[in-house]
Amino acid sequence: MQGAFRTTLVDKVIEVCSANGYAAVSSFEWYISNLCKLARMPGITNGFQIKQQLMDVIIRVKMVRPFGVKSMVEILEDAEMFGQSSRDVALAEVIHAKNPQKDPTSYEEIELRRP
Repeated sequence: MQGAFRTTLVDKVIEVCSANGYAAVSSFEWYISNLCKLARMPGITNGFQIKQQLMDVIIRVKMVRPFGVKSMVEILEDAEMFGQSSRDVALAEVIHAKNPQKDPTSYEEIELRRP
């Protein structure tokens, strides 16, 4: 998948799954797993939307929190993805819930918080 098609596809997945209070999602583990897979795709531009969905589901659906947190920890421990985040704003948005007061293209916070 390339460019605009990839962006449109990710937007559609999020739109369909999040519609009507996630009515179309029968397994939140599946949804979190696929959001994490999408986040790992090189060249995504939907990092903010993916981050918002991950946070929303993990916060709202108590029974899926342990799985969601484990999935997010795996992203943080993925050295390759973490390295890419310093060059890719969308990946940085997935990895780090940025302070909206700060410049979204600034990587200083990410560099300081590396494990």
